[in-house]
Amino acid sequence: MKTRFWGAGISTRLFIAMGLITLCMFLMNYAAFMHYSGHAVDKAAGAVKTVAAAGQKDQALGYLRWRMLSITALTLLAGFGAFCTFVYFILTTPMGQLLAASRSLANNAGDLTTAVDIKSDDELGKLGFALNELFANIAGIIRIIRSIADKVNFSAQNLSAATEEMNSITEETS
Repeated sequence: MKTRFWGAGISTRLFIAMGLITLCMFLMNYAAFMHYSGHAVDKAAGAVKTVAAAGQKDQALGYLRWRMLSITALTLLAGFGAFCTFVYFILTTPMGQLLAASRSLANNAGDLTTAVDIKSDDELGKLGFALNELFANIAGIIRIIRSIADKVNFSAQNLSAATEEMNSITEETS
């Protein structure tokens, strides 16, 4: 069985996206830690050789903490932005199409020519397909009703013509 990322359900895609973003954030923080810890250790080692070793060692460790906190905050912000962008394209765009099609049906007095164009295999794609089927089925029912109404109208006209003919024959005989 072939597993595709875009063929998976919405919750699976969101879970995978959060996992990838978390992994990227971890790798960025790890790389930053390895980079800045080397500078801090060098500063701390140099501070030990000086007279005020304890003060400069604390200063170097404070520098390391500040840099790590700022890098962590930036990566969390970038990860949050990436996740929001991903959610926007995965959820908001198809939901907007579904809402527009539903509003078109409600506002345009039964305009059933609207079609939802979602080409995914997830829950929203299935909902869009079901909405298209609903529009098609309602349009089919309306066509059947119009056909029957035309037949009833034709029969009523024939009955009216026959009644008028019977009335004229009755008048002639009386």
